[in-house]
Amino acid sequence: MLGTLPPHRIAQLDAIGFVWSDDDRPLPAVSFADCKRRRMLSEIAVYREEHGDALVPANYVTADGEHLGQWLYRAVKKWRANTLPGDERRPLAALRVSPGPRPRGPRTAAQPVG
Repeated sequence: MLGTLPPHRIAQLDAIGFVWSDDDRPLPAVSFADCKRRRMLSEIAVYREEHGDALVPANYVTADGEHLGQWLYRAVKKWRANTLPGDERRPLAALRVSPGPRPRGPRTAAQPVG
């Protein structure tokens, strides 16, 4: 149906704190760190749409110059160390980011020097 979102999209938007109401209530103040986190979560969602997974390479930089790979690497590192708060884990889990080991790709032979 036009104008409705599938349940998984609604859950993803809820997980990143999307505001559904457009009434006149003032929105709560949002810190710089929270704004950055929301931007990065949105970028992870975009990456998933384009690549089919959330396995963002550590050196990945968005078209807007955001160092998404480095941000996600640090977040997952905190998650593995059990120092990432639950309210920051939930949206990552909703985007299918995992604190588990990443799959390894094929190894390439070292190129000769010189």
